[in-house]
Amino acid sequence: MRPGFVAFSITCFAFLFNAGVLHACAIGPKPPVLDAYEDSDVVIIARLVSIQKEPGQFDPRYFGDVRSATMIVEKVYKGGVKPREEMVFVQGNGIRCTWTYDDSMIGEKYLLYLQRPERGSSLWQVSGVSDSGVTDRSTSLDDAREDLLYLDNMDKVRGKTRVSGTYGLDGEAAGRNIQIVGPNRTYHIKTGEDGVFEIYGLPPGRYRMEPEVPTGWMIERRRFDDVQNAMESVEGSPKNQVTFIIKPHRHTTIDLEFVEDEGISGRVFGPSGKPMLDVTVHLLKAEDDGKRSRFDTTDWKGRFLLEAREPGDYVLVLNLDGKKSSDQPFPTMYYPNVSEREKATVFKLGPGIPRKELTIVLPKLEDRITVKGIVRYSSNWPLCRAHVKFKTIDKTDVDGDVSVETDTDGSFSLTLLKGVSGGLYGEFDVWAGEHPFCPNAEEILRRSGKNYAAVQTRLIKLSANRNIKGLVLEFPFRTSQRRVNSRSKVLRTTG
Repeated sequence: MRPGFVAFSITCFAFLFNAGVLHACAIGPKPPVLDAYEDSDVVIIARLVSIQKEPGQFDPRYFGDVRSATMIVEKVYKGGVKPREEMVFVQGNGIRCTWTYDDSMIGEKYLLYLQRPERGSSLWQVSGVSDSGVTDRSTSLDDAREDLLYLDNMDKVRGKTRVSGTYGLDGEAAGRNIQIVGPNRTYHIKTGEDGVFEIYGLPPGRYRMEPEVPTGWMIERRRFDDVQNAMESVEGSPKNQVTFIIKPHRHTTIDLEFVEDEGISGRVFGPSGKPMLDVTVHLLKAEDDGKRSRFDTTDWKGRFLLEAREPGDYVLVLNLDGKKSSDQPFPTMYYPNVSEREKATVFKLGPGIPRKELTIVLPKLEDRITVKGIVRYSSNWPLCRAHVKFKTIDKTDVDGDVSVETDTDGSFSLTLLKGVSGGLYGEFDVWAGEHPFCPNAEEILRRSGKNYAAVQTRLIKLSANRNIKGLVLEFPFRTSQRRVNSRSKVLRTTG
């Protein structure tokens, strides 16, 4: 769950469709407890005591007929609120990552990291994603053990480095040994009954974590790439180790997750040695039975991971459909770089057979070009996490369509197959009731006849013959800066 959207504001957000209540939304790395504490105005434990409803009244700003929820403060770690004080929280709309509430939550307790309400509002809000796109640590009290170990002892451990996290293997998490190897010393800790671990006071520097791992399992290391405070996994290191860096006076969170140690994993590179992102890798039965087996898409380091649920002989294939695109600028390719299925290497896979680790270097790619630019409001303020789309105009034998999101500075970079022609535009969704100060947005909604509408910039026609820089895609809104701190920007539409 993450904070990101306060009623009637446009901010750096992601469009996530949340069908559940409370814990259904996650988009970015979870910050260490210290970071979440420092970035919050208020940190409390509160109990939900009542739900306020308007039965039969539909309003697109809210999920269902609930309008707000009342909590009683039970403990204060930070901020100007007091124990036994009532706090009223606005109901989310079930679309963004703002928390939504229902009757089943009455009586439950929560650890909340909060920003103060916007000026003119008395309603608090719990969000799933921070304005900078990272995961908020607000959660039910039952799941807050790692946080409470620090928050309840801040006076004793303030200023010390901390390494903490969870051991995520159901039924196997308690009492696990974890070894942390530093440049001059090795440290030994154990997980608690709930699988949480922590250690304080390690000198700044590079470390290697070696947790006890049950037979037949291995650490899923890809999830560590975005962890804050210089968390990293080193390619080529043993599969049950994770390396990371401790910074002076800071915390590092390492939530260990595991996958079964069977099947095939590896990395895909282009001819120059650069990792290939978003390449689809399929695992097929060696004898063609007309069925597709499991598949994965490579991450930004070119990595993929596949399990074979049934024992047997398999082949590995990249770009099974054979349609060239900017992500897959090559024809169907079987391992090891052959075009015929009959010439592919056959792997015997299944439970109990150790995982195969592969390195795949593609021999040739179609030429591509890069288009770079910025998405902004008419007031020149950049818009983060807007969608930038390129759609091909002419039908071809390639898939030339591309879609990316802008970064926190509103910048984008698309890679297109050389020679394709089409149109480039920016797009984001506007929801009813979120922009009362913006006539342009309200007029777009009125014309759509719906509670939301996709707003687009002017279409720019392109022929992808050379690299392009400095393109500007502009939305017809003006913005005013409401709040800027070290980690977030919050804007209000005004035009």
